[in-house]
Amino acid sequence: MKKTTKLLAMLLALVMVVGLVAACGKDETEKTDPPAPVETDAPEETETQAEATEPEETEPEPVADTPLVVGYDQFSQKFSPYYADTSYDQDVSDFTQVALITNDRAGELMLQAGTAAGQISEYNGVPYTYYSASNLEIETVDAEDDGTIEETIYRFTLRDDIEFSDGKPLTIDDVIFTYYAFSDPKYTGSSTLYSVPIVGMNEYRTQTSAEIGAKYSGIYADIMAKLKPAEEAEGLGWDYEWQEGDSFTAEQLAWVKEYVDQTILKDQVAPLVDFIFSEYGNDYADFIESDPETLAENEGLRTAWAMYMWGFGDLLGEDEVTGFTINDQEWIFADDEYPTADDWYDALIAEYGNPYDAASVEIGTDLRPNVTEIEQNFILEWGPKDEDAEEGGVPNITGLVKTGDNTFEVTVTGYDASAVYKLGIAVTPLHYYGDPDLFDYDNNQFGLEFGNQETILAKTDFPMGAGAYKFIKYENKTVFLEANENYYLGAPKTKYIQLRETKNSDAVQGIVGGTIDAIVPSFNAATVAEIEEANGNGELDGDVIATLLYDFLGYGYIGINADTVNVGGVADSAESKNLRRAFATIYAQARNVTNDSYYGDRAMTIEYPISNTSWAAPRPADEGYQRAFSVDVDGNSIYTEGMSNDEEKAAALEAAIGFFKAAGFTFDEATGKFTAAPKGARLNYEVIIPAGGEGDHPAYGIVSSAQEALESIGITLDINDPADANVLWTKLDAGEQDMWTAAWGATIDPDMYQVYHSTNAPGLGGTDSNHYHIADEELDQWIMDARGSADMAFRKEMYKACLDRIIDWAVEIPNYQRKEGVIFSAERINLDTLPQDVTPFYTWRAELHLLEMN
Repeated sequence: MKKTTKLLAMLLALVMVVGLVAACGKDETEKTDPPAPVETDAPEETETQAEATEPEETEPEPVADTPLVVGYDQFSQKFSPYYADTSYDQDVSDFTQVALITNDRAGELMLQAGTAAGQISEYNGVPYTYYSASNLEIETVDAEDDGTIEETIYRFTLRDDIEFSDGKPLTIDDVIFTYYAFSDPKYTGSSTLYSVPIVGMNEYRTQTSAEIGAKYSGIYADIMAKLKPAEEAEGLGWDYEWQEGDSFTAEQLAWVKEYVDQTILKDQVAPLVDFIFSEYGNDYADFIESDPETLAENEGLRTAWAMYMWGFGDLLGEDEVTGFTINDQEWIFADDEYPTADDWYDALIAEYGNPYDAASVEIGTDLRPNVTEIEQNFILEWGPKDEDAEEGGVPNITGLVKTGDNTFEVTVTGYDASAVYKLGIAVTPLHYYGDPDLFDYDNNQFGLEFGNQETILAKTDFPMGAGAYKFIKYENKTVFLEANENYYLGAPKTKYIQLRETKNSDAVQGIVGGTIDAIVPSFNAATVAEIEEANGNGELDGDVIATLLYDFLGYGYIGINADTVNVGGVADSAESKNLRRAFATIYAQARNVTNDSYYGDRAMTIEYPISNTSWAAPRPADEGYQRAFSVDVDGNSIYTEGMSNDEEKAAALEAAIGFFKAAGFTFDEATGKFTAAPKGARLNYEVIIPAGGEGDHPAYGIVSSAQEALESIGITLDINDPADANVLWTKLDAGEQDMWTAAWGATIDPDMYQVYHSTNAPGLGGTDSNHYHIADEELDQWIMDARGSADMAFRKEMYKACLDRIIDWAVEIPNYQRKEGVIFSAERINLDTLPQDVTPFYTWRAELHLLEMN
């Protein structure tokens, strides 16, 4: 995406890990990445409560025929566990599938849940039992005993009592088939199982030996060195023409150019439009004065909207939107004129000059194939043609081995904490998605022809698996599901489920009017007021609507750039840290009152820069837990129990004065103001808050309070509230901001590498996500140690050290953990059958098979 001019830059910076987002807008919510946070092959939530035991093998109890109707955003009808890409389609898939592994309510993996007894884990002091399709043991191999993990072996033991919805048993052959289907080079779904460094994976996908693969990897690197040189030079660039002496042929050069231009960029523009719409159409259709339904029906208008959302082109019209323009072209909507995907492709080339740069930035890794796969596909194309290539290619993935009737193991090079989530696939039936006649494990046949996804693709709109429900049909904008009587945790209590496309604006009235029974609404102030009114008691829970609130997978924060807010140009000096601590102390004090005013019960103040949803988040009962920025320059507590807010503000201001003095600022005791700043520092700084130019932002009260307090001591804090959020994103990308407010989205694994590792500061060739410009070698090592260990206790200890170090740098003030939720009909649903302690990792759907209608 266009990182410096994107209206949605706050939405889609980091795919499947973390996403930088602005907590702005009328709906008071952040919009984050699709989710990472959960991939197609992420562990499913198929657990049950501790007090609920696994059913004995008896005749299924009668189930209610009254359907549960759940409101949903628009479906893309890609319900397959292989090709579902929107979260709504993924939910449909999840209802029909069972995954190898699962996690508890805190997101911690339950590796021994694959038995009839399940695995118990406590949450909020309550023991709960979790179930999955397999047990998993993880062994790390440190052959030299030097702390370096050479290999990680994942040993799975599959349950032998699970059946698919058609009554056929789920076996190890289905697991092996599914792994190979996800690993096929022609697979272009959202799973990234292929990216796990499984031993032999690259050789299998490229059908070349390691030696041939290395040879063509080098040839590809030579081609890219000509097309994308590290430094500009005459004759080099995307227009480079083959010359005598090149290590590659003219045909290979032409192949790369054509593949990038056509497959990676041009063919992906239309899917990019659909991707943007599926993720953001419901919330942002009004950017072009339209609505989701109109955009869904009008391809041209949808393209214009997507281009505008992505920072391309401008809208025509003053009082109302009449058309769209880009690069001196205009389309008038009243004349039925709209831009096409080809028009956007032309604009991309005009903007970037070549398809590689355009695809790298705009397509990113949101779609497949993408630029990360060019090298592998180049090797697949040319490696097997090498004169030294072995006939027959590479028959299997050497690191994927069936070891028994219900056991298999996967060997991965090195160790990566995120790998296990990708290995915990949803197991699909070989007899449905593949061809049993093509499965012969001993003879390297795995149920599908190499490079052929036709059978899988043909089932994209009709999933089948071993999940709690079976797919019946999609009709009249509704998905119809029926209970799977063969479900391994017992036949669901509610026989029928309908997932009905519903406008977000109709969420509450849909419950009240009886057209839907449950929905996840946009939990803004207007929705809350509507629920309270419907209940007639001013509460979110009443006789009409019941509400389940849970923590959002992410958190709000205030950031400080260590490269621009320092003393003497030294970001990590004691003086520089004290300068930032002065601001951080003022900001931190104002959080409680502001968050309570803006969110009420829908958010809480947090003390560490990590979502409370994470298993790695420090808890109040933990040793060393303390309020953020609550000690003065001498290490003494700033606050005492029972202080009023005004008393706290005065104490925080006094502590800030101490920090400014320690940073080298000159203070006039007579006037009580600072009169001079040390070299490299200033008496005035700017904080950017993307509140739409209207001050509508969760942190606006904080920065306003800080501005007033700092002004009283001679420090000017300029609040920049731009109407266009791109002002912030442009400065962040350029590293020019002083301070800013935003929010992070999170995923199930709390890996800190992408955001806090020094190599990922903007402009250094990494992720460009370290907007704090924190550069700490010891912190870097701790991050790498944590992500490279399989010991959860050690990882939690290391992450706590990392969080403390980030606070020590005073570059991030953790602000709030907001809540989101789901609403139910209190009249039609038996609320006693809803799960307890719902979290982002354990949603209300986790116990769907236990839910009963009244």
